[in-house]
Amino acid sequence: MIWPIDEITNIAVKSAHNNKPYGIAVIDIDYMIRFCRAFTNEELNMIKENFLCFFKEMFPNNSKIWQSSGDEFLILIPKIAKADAFQLTDRIRRVFKRNKFAVNTDRAFKNITFSFSAGVAAYPQDGDNVEEIIRRATIALFLSKAFRRNRVYPAPDEGQQGVDRILAMPDGKIHVLAGKYGEIGDFSVPIKCQEARFWEPQAIDIDEEGNLYILDQNNHTVLKYNGENVYRVAGDGYYGYTGDGGDAALARLNKPTGLAISKRRLYITDTGNDAVRVVELDSGIIKTIAGTGETGYSGDGAAGYLATLNKPGGAAVDLDGNLYINDIANNVIRRVDKKGIITTYAGSGEYGFKDECRAIDASFAEIYGICTDKTNSNLYIADYFNHCIRVVDYNTGIVARVAGTGECGYKGDGEDPLKACLNRPVAVTSDIHGNLFIAESGNHCIRMIAAATGKIYTLVGDGVYGIGESEEVSKFRLANPNGLAVDNSFHLYILDGANNRICMMDYSQIIAFGKVL
Repeated sequence: MIWPIDEITNIAVKSAHNNKPYGIAVIDIDYMIRFCRAFTNEELNMIKENFLCFFKEMFPNNSKIWQSSGDEFLILIPKIAKADAFQLTDRIRRVFKRNKFAVNTDRAFKNITFSFSAGVAAYPQDGDNVEEIIRRATIALFLSKAFRRNRVYPAPDEGQQGVDRILAMPDGKIHVLAGKYGEIGDFSVPIKCQEARFWEPQAIDIDEEGNLYILDQNNHTVLKYNGENVYRVAGDGYYGYTGDGGDAALARLNKPTGLAISKRRLYITDTGNDAVRVVELDSGIIKTIAGTGETGYSGDGAAGYLATLNKPGGAAVDLDGNLYINDIANNVIRRVDKKGIITTYAGSGEYGFKDECRAIDASFAEIYGICTDKTNSNLYIADYFNHCIRVVDYNTGIVARVAGTGECGYKGDGEDPLKACLNRPVAVTSDIHGNLFIAESGNHCIRMIAAATGKIYTLVGDGVYGIGESEEVSKFRLANPNGLAVDNSFHLYILDGANNRICMMDYSQIIAFGKVL
């Protein structure tokens, strides 16, 4: 937990005297790290002080405010119900967006505006102790980020009934491999897997030897789990853009988002630097393969390192060694071929839904996770706000839906995946048998399109966020799952994003029986 729990508890106990309610808002300044590139440290400190002064002025005088070492704030608001705390915080969010917190800097972009995302929870509705209420508010914050930020989200009712579903493995088991809600850590030295604590992990992948790689965004690092210890392989734990040509573990990254591993190469989408880095795993040397570090959309037909990107996100590599990059803010997929030449592979750049056409003519509604299949290099795309999974046929270059009607919802288990409803799919991966796995951040679940039946099923999750503790998948809940990986032993690794942990389940019985049970 990054907040001083004892101090907050002492104040909360006084606020809750005679069972009086209080609210807690956890606020994150949107994309603050990207702004860090534009200002000096002195200017950044002044901007953060302006944020603090704003919150002190806007929240009630009896509120107490804590600020993290980064870009987060926690506000305790005495004598307020949850609904009122939500409305107050959302009203403040709208005012915040209109302010110019950098106006006193001597910069051409001093008139830029900022936004924030927030999660709100309250006593006694969301828990009977401070740590539980902060937990609920933090998960709500993750949900507001999942809705693409600049919004306030109230903590949902954790006890609500889940949806009807058909589980692929009703008697399946799942367990937590690493990480724990509310606890963050660093990886200055290797540590045991069970003791690992992450800070907003965003992506995972597995190499040919079965080692698990974890992109730990707020620690600006990529970690490796070798079956015993977790340790850094890229990033020194501080944000920046340094280290090309040297040891990757000493280099600096800036809020990386995606990774992919192929043939002893680790590709990292260095989102805050608008670049893609590659680490030669045998030598440990890092370099930039795409992006100049400047924001833009240019360079097609030239070397990738001469191109400009805008918030590169997911990454994938096909069987021929071509690298695919989700260029999020440009709303396209770029490809860097084996010769290092970059082109636009999918997407016209327009926001919307255009399907069953050439991939470069298609339109998407924010792309996040991408993957290539293990047999013919087709590219699967999680089309976030179109609530569907799409595929680009490697041979024809035609894009088409493979799952989701485009309607937001949770239904269709046991049916044709094209008739199913998804809710904000954020990650997708496949195994060597052609099974396709989908992480739905909006439904807090993992769905599977089984190769043996061609039907869609739920593996774990029921549409309601939670912190699963039981090993039974029928009872286990996730919160904003945002990453997936599979190994050749039929283990599915799940990045349980809002819970800050990695879960693992064995789905080999599906393969062994050749059907969904």
